[in-house]
Amino acid sequence: MTGVAAPQDMAERLVAAEGGVHFFPIRHHSPACAMQLQRAFAEIAPRIVLIEMPEDFISMLPLITDAATRPPVAIVAVAAGKGKETREPSYWPISASAPEYIAMRLAHETGASVVFCDLAVGARRQRDAPDGKHAAPNVLTHERIFDHSAYIQALVERTGCRDWNESWDRLFESRIGEPDWRRFFGDMVVYCALARQTYADGDLESDETLARESVMQFHLEAAIARKAGPIAVVTGGFHTPPLLMRETRAQTSPVTLAMRPYLVRFSHGWLDRINGYASGMPSPLYYERLLAAAREPAPLQQVAESVFLDLARRLRKQRPALAPRIPALAGALRQAIDLAALRGLAGPGRMEIFDAARSCFLKDEDPRHGAPILDELSRDLMGQAIGDVPPGAGSPPIVEAARKAAQALRFNVTDAIRRTRDLDIHRNADHVSASRFLHAMALLGTDFGRCEQGPDYAAGVDLDALFEIWSYAWSPQVEAALIEKAAGYDTIAAACIAHLRWQAGELEREGKGRSAAAAVSLMLAAAQCGLEQSLDELLPLLEQLVQEDAELARVCAATRSLFILWRARRVLGMTGSVRLAQALKGCYRRAIDLMRLLPQAGTDKAGTNVAALADLREVLDGAPSGTFDRSLFDDTIAALLDAPLEGSLAGAIASLAVLSGRAEPGQLASILTGALGGANVQ
Repeated sequence: MTGVAAPQDMAERLVAAEGGVHFFPIRHHSPACAMQLQRAFAEIAPRIVLIEMPEDFISMLPLITDAATRPPVAIVAVAAGKGKETREPSYWPISASAPEYIAMRLAHETGASVVFCDLAVGARRQRDAPDGKHAAPNVLTHERIFDHSAYIQALVERTGCRDWNESWDRLFESRIGEPDWRRFFGDMVVYCALARQTYADGDLESDETLARESVMQFHLEAAIARKAGPIAVVTGGFHTPPLLMRETRAQTSPVTLAMRPYLVRFSHGWLDRINGYASGMPSPLYYERLLAAAREPAPLQQVAESVFLDLARRLRKQRPALAPRIPALAGALRQAIDLAALRGLAGPGRMEIFDAARSCFLKDEDPRHGAPILDELSRDLMGQAIGDVPPGAGSPPIVEAARKAAQALRFNVTDAIRRTRDLDIHRNADHVSASRFLHAMALLGTDFGRCEQGPDYAAGVDLDALFEIWSYAWSPQVEAALIEKAAGYDTIAAACIAHLRWQAGELEREGKGRSAAAAVSLMLAAAQCGLEQSLDELLPLLEQLVQEDAELARVCAATRSLFILWRARRVLGMTGSVRLAQALKGCYRRAIDLMRLLPQAGTDKAGTNVAALADLREVLDGAPSGTFDRSLFDDTIAALLDAPLEGSLAGAIASLAVLSGRAEPGQLASILTGALGGANVQ
C-alpha cells in the first residue's frame, strides 16, 4: 500500500511547509477548497503555482484567465491530424468554484508563475467502453478513485450519510467560513491519506495514478530548483500524500500523441455529477453560489434562504399551483437550520435544503415515485447556464459559424436547456432553412437537434407529414463534436460535404463499396441538408455501385429509397431531378437484370429475395404512370414461372404473375399443390 506514513504526521508536515513548499490538497469544483485557497494565497503570496492540469494544456492559461471567460467552460483536447491512432475528445471542466480556476486567477493577478504539472493528455491511455469502442466523453477530472475507496465507503456508513457527497459536505463544505486554512488543508490531507491507504500500488499503476504523480514530482523538483520564492502545489487531494512525503520518483511525460486543446463553453448540466457525466460535484450552481457568499456572515444559511426564496419566486411565475406559500417557506428554512445544528454543522448544506423541502413542501406525494417540486428544486440547484469564452479563444471557425447560423435561424443558444421547435417544411422558407441546418448538424453527429416527429424518408414513413418537430439544445457536446469532426472547415455546409465524401470513401474501405443502398443513404442525407453539390458528386458513385452490386435485395432497397427521394424532390428543394430520374431508372433496370438470375440464387437467400420483390412491386404501384416501364417487371415475372425456384420464392413469383395478369389463379393453385404434395397436411 502507498502512503505508509501516519496521516497526522502528514498534516504536521503540510502545515510546516518545509522549504517554502505549500501543499494544497483539493477536490475538483469544491467551493470550500477554493475559499481556503484564497485565504492561503493572500497570506503566503506564492511566486510559483503548480496546478494539477495536463502539461500540454498550458497554452490555454491566457484564455482561462481572460476577463471575458465566464465559467462553466472546459478544455477539450482532440487528436491533431488524422493518423492511425484516434482518440475520443478529452475534457477538463472548469467551474466558477473550481480551486484550480481560483489558483490560476490569483496567480494571474499577482504575477506568479503557473506550471501545469500533470501527465500530458496525449500520453494518457484511452479508456475503452465495454463494447470495445472508445468511451466518450473522456472526463479527466473524474473521481472514480474516491468513489471506490473502502475507507470513504466505511466513513459514509459510520456517519449515517446517504452517499459520499453528503459526507464530504458535512466534513468540508460546511467549513467554508472557517478562517484557519492551515487546519482545513491539514484535515484534508489526513482524509485523503486514509482514502489512499485502501489501494494497492498495482491498482494505482493500472489507472496511471503513479505515472501522473511521477510527472508532478518532476515539475515540483524543477520549481524548487528555481529558488524563486514560496511554491504552492494545488493538486487533487489523492495525489498530495506521496508528493508531500517525497515518495514519488520524478519522471517527465513520455512521447505523446499530439492533442490540440481548445477552450469551449460548458454548462451546469454537464458539470452536474447527478446527470452521470462524472465531471464535477452535484448541483453545481448551488456550490457556485456558496463560493460567492463565502465572505458573508453565515454563508450556508444565507444561501439556503436565497435558494428557497428564488424557487418560490420562479414557481409563482411559471407554475403557480406548485409554488410553496410563505408559511411553508419559513418552515423549510427553520427546519434546514435546525437539521444543521442537530448534525453539528455551521449551517444548512445541500442535503439539509433537500430534507427540509421534502418535509415542508410535499403534501400527498410519495417521494419514492417522484415529486415535482423536488424536481424543480434540483433544477435550481443544478443551474441551466452555459459559460462563455473570449472572442479570440481560438475555437475553430466552424464553432462560431454554427452558433451564428443557429442564432440567425432563431435557435436559442444562450443556455443548455432543451427546447422544442415546430417547422412547416412545405410552406415556410425560413423553416426549410432551419430544417436543413438541423439535419446538417445531425449529419456531423453534434446532437444539437433530434427529430421527434416528421417525414422519415429513410424508412418511407409519414412522407406526407406537413411539419417536422425537433427538440434542440446547444450543449458542450455540440462544440466538442464540431471541433473533433469539422475543425478544418469554415462553414457547416463545407464540413458536411467533406463528411459525405469521407463516408463515400469508407464504403470502399469497409468492404461495402458494392452496396447501392448505402450510397442512396448518403444522397438522402445530402438532400435533407440542402447540399445539391454533394448530390451531383454522389450520383455517379451511385450509378457505378448499382451496376457492380450483385445482390437483388440491396438493389431493390436502393431503388425504393431513391424513389422516395425522387418523390420528395420538391419538398427537399432538389432542382437536378432529371438526372435523379435517370439514376432511378438505372436502379430499376439493374433490379430487373438481377431478377433474371434468381434461378441461380441460393436457397438461403430466398426470404430476402421475396421481400425484395415485394419492395420493387410497391415502388411500381406507387409511381406515377410513365415513371417506369412496368412491362419489364411483369415480363420477367412471367418468364420465371417455370424456372426451378425455392418453394417460397416460386410462390411469390406465381402470386406476382397472377396480380399482374400474366398468369391464371389456377397456375398459382397448381404450384402450391405441388409444393405441398409430399407433406402430411391435416
